[in-house]
Amino acid sequence: MKKVLEIRNLNVEYDDKQILKNLSFSVNKGEFVAILGLSGAGKSTLLRSLNRLTPSSGEIYINGKDINILKDRKLKLFRRKIAFIFQDYNVIDNMYTIENVLSPFLAYKNIFQSLFSIYSREEYEMALKYIDKVALKEYAYTKVKYLSGGQKQRVAIAKAICQKPDLLLADEPISSLDEVNSKAIMDLFKTLNKKKKLTILMNLHDVTIAKKYSDKIMALKDGRLLFFKNTNEVSDDEIKNLYH
Repeated sequence: MKKVLEIRNLNVEYDDKQILKNLSFSVNKGEFVAILGLSGAGKSTLLRSLNRLTPSSGEIYINGKDINILKDRKLKLFRRKIAFIFQDYNVIDNMYTIENVLSPFLAYKNIFQSLFSIYSREEYEMALKYIDKVALKEYAYTKVKYLSGGQKQRVAIAKAICQKPDLLLADEPISSLDEVNSKAIMDLFKTLNKKKKLTILMNLHDVTIAKKYSDKIMALKDGRLLFFKNTNEVSDDEIKNLYH
């Protein structure tokens, strides 16, 4: 199978404290990986490292390309292939849904286009297509501040997948949602994963949800990789050890 992501000896340090310790692993195209661990285990730091939002040492290969050597515009362009969904939605309340979904394209426009938010017809059509995919078609021209938490997270997902990424990173995307909205959002992620062969790495705090939706589970403990294996092979004892 094609490797989308390969990590070799990844380390992250903050103020002389090592957060991630010598992580090495690979993820194949189309896999849904749930990342589990106690708060402070390094889950968010790991995802941020993969998108170069957090400085790290070691090697990070995405589609065979070493992203640590990319700089400025090349890094910007490459980031289009890595979508990031945050737990706090990361949408702008005072903008319309379609404006939020279109906003990532601004980074790749010239100063004039960026200043006046000038998009092509193709970009508008693409944004509307993905807004429809997350079941928000009727809210395309509604300001996000009038949407519910679950709807805001759907806007964030549409914004992420509109870029047609190879890799989707999601940091606790359902932590602030109720049970009904959580299920709807996770079902949507799974549909994207299966139908679009979208590779997903997702931090989760709920073991039951991780087991239900993921192909593999990665367990982090004190910044180290405790185990990384097929979900159906993870034992109750391994989960117990992870949280104790």
